[in-house]
Amino acid sequence: MRPEEAEKSLRQLLKSSGKTLKTLSAEDLLQFATASWLETTVEGVRSENGDGLVAYFELMDRGRGTVYEFGVNRIMSLPPEKDGFSAWVPAFKLRISVAFKTSLQVFQLSPVVSSFACWDKQKTKGFIEEIRASQQFKLVSTYTQHSSGISCAECSAPWGAPVHPSQGLTWAIS
Repeated sequence: MRPEEAEKSLRQLLKSSGKTLKTLSAEDLLQFATASWLETTVEGVRSENGDGLVAYFELMDRGRGTVYEFGVNRIMSLPPEKDGFSAWVPAFKLRISVAFKTSLQVFQLSPVVSSFACWDKQKTKGFIEEIRASQQFKLVSTYTQHSSGISCAECSAPWGAPVHPSQGLTWAIS
């Protein structure tokens, strides 16, 4: 499949499960995002770190007020241009997220914002366990979602390692 087809594939997986975006829990989201990644192969991405997951907990405002969002982004980075060096390469970001109303407990988390990344499908189990063990996941697992969404958009990814020297994984989240 091509990177642009990843959203349709994720939506089909969700539909075949009998779940809807409006009923997703944090656990459901984690399971769907990782299952989709494990079950599909994207063509035309970089051979190293070209297809990975970045999970995040972030305070966001997507036009409906500030919420606490848990999302998993599938980052599909394309190879660098052959005619020269560029610090950033074209990529696609497939986001599935659930948002929760903010609460005092959210602001008492330390840290409130966090991210987790996995670029090796053989390490998926450890990735899932790390997220489940986080304070953020344990908290939102007790919450009812406020909103949810799936989107796929073009973006830019660092030319080298996914964790950018100055921007970390922030480029892969919003």
